Amino acid sequence: MPEVVPSNYLKHQVLGDSLFIGLNAFKLPYNLVVFNIKKQEFVKRISIDPNFFKNEIESFYAVSLDSIFFNSFSGKSIYLINSNGQKIKEWNVEKMEGPRYPGENGFFFSFSIYPNIFYDKTNKKLLLTISDNRFHEEPGFSQLPKLLVLDLESDEIEGFWIPPFGRMKSRGQQFFPDDLYGIQVAIVGDFLYISTAYDDLVLKCSLNDGKILNSGVPIEMKELFSPLTKEEKADNSKLWDYRVKMPFFEDLSFHESLGIFSRIFHHEVTNPSDMQTRKSTIVTFDQNLNLLETFDFQGNEQLGIWKNTKLTDGILMGVPEEKQISEDILNHYRYLKFVLD
Repeated sequence: MPEVVPSNYLKHQVLGDSLFIGLNAFKLPYNLVVFNIKKQEFVKRISIDPNFFKNEIESFYAVSLDSIFFNSFSGKSIYLINSNGQKIKEWNVEKMEGPRYPGENGFFFSFSIYPNIFYDKTNKKLLLTISDNRFHEEPGFSQLPKLLVLDLESDEIEGFWIPPFGRMKSRGQQFFPDDLYGIQVAIVGDFLYISTAYDDLVLKCSLNDGKILNSGVPIEMKELFSPLTKEEKADNSKLWDYRVKMPFFEDLSFHESLGIFSRIFHHEVTNPSDMQTRKSTIVTFDQNLNLLETFDFQGNEQLGIWKNTKLTDGILMGVPEEKQISEDILNHYRYLKFVLD
């Protein structure tokens, strides 16, 4: 690990099961860092000129090292850069032709620890998770869509898809923490799979128009917390206590070489001092949303939160920072491979 880059990354992607690309907006803004995890080598730091976009990078999606999409905090533009950080193209969503967002307050790209950019290589569509500009007050039964779809061949907005569903919809006038409102997305062939961090429900939707085709609960997690009242959410100490203790799911991950999904579920913590022994479960399921297997991790095998990246046949995992051996080693280094019977 060279001194010029951090060892932990909040957002990350692995290309071809070998190139790890990481974003740590707090320690190294305007930079993406690349490692070769097979050779265990630092590859390069991609520095991006902040003069051509307004704010720090919020999320990214790499098609290849020479084709990386990203968006910035509070902006309405999408950028495409090469491996040298040079801008190839920019899309200002507010100036694109196509359907208009139906909400009276407009939208912004979801602020979430999870990725908010997804790319359909076959149809050259870019999908971005969005929230209403007043999502703090948006009622759960609202029909405002959660996904913006861009057609990159015509450079037009194709549509706004995916209205609230599951616990997002049934919460009514109550709330979940703001950083978890972004939906989770996986693109598999002609289908979209959708969920949220606070729901065990998974939707299967058409990639042609976003319509729901099927839904299921691969595994029911009864630990999931009820949403907060408006008064509880306004109380910072109660909100923080809720957020620290709450159980939740990490991303939807599809493993192409096996044709299966996985999700990581971090169980409830009854006392914040117990964070170092927090239990996590990896859930695997098929494309029809049927449960396959579960794997529990705790103690010395504890999983780091937000340090896990999908591979085509498994997961690249990290450990909690307090259990990290050295800052000189990339934290995302453990390899879990799924073996099907």
